[in-house]
Amino acid sequence: MSIAEVERETGINRIFVEELLRSLNIAVEDGVIRERLSGVLLKAWLAGHDIVSLALNSGWSSLEELVSHVLSESGYRTYRTVRFRFQGRRFEVDVLAFKTGLALCIDCKRWKRLREGMLRRAAEAQHARCGILSKALEAGLLIYDVPAGEYKMLPLIVSLYEPSTVIHSNTIITGLRGLVELTSEDTVYMLASASIQPVSFTVPRRIRLF
Repeated sequence: MSIAEVERETGINRIFVEELLRSLNIAVEDGVIRERLSGVLLKAWLAGHDIVSLALNSGWSSLEELVSHVLSESGYRTYRTVRFRFQGRRFEVDVLAFKTGLALCIDCKRWKRLREGMLRRAAEAQHARCGILSKALEAGLLIYDVPAGEYKMLPLIVSLYEPSTVIHSNTIITGLRGLVELTSEDTVYMLASASIQPVSFTVPRRIRLF
């Protein structure tokens, strides 16, 4: 990825891009940025620069990619756009992440207006979807490289914009910045034991990633 490509695809001035990269300590060699796009955008977002929404709206990246990057940097094994069938119905999960007995089942929302009712309905649907996903994993219907063992799955909705509701229908609702805090295992276990009831399931055997 080059600085010229960033300028062309996002419309951000080249001088601003260069200054931003220097301020974030991101290496550039011969005009080429030596870091993944998702990492660059995330660092800029966390530093307070409102360029993530611009990049997402250009279609150049995706919120799902940013969420996966945050979790991968914290040691989670992540899968995007997880599609599966269960009892004759089709389902899709934006991001699925695993780490040490934990599973995060994530729906990504890029809504510009976060109406309370919309978030609550989305949370209820996500909790139901994650429950079905846990049954599909137990039944071995998804061919993913998931180590055998017991898991606690937390349903999450991650929004590009900060929501006011934080928990509904046993589903965590958070913005991108809040997700960074949730990547701590201590935080996740605290939520699982105190605030919400996670979806428990067991993977009976190791299955192969296709």
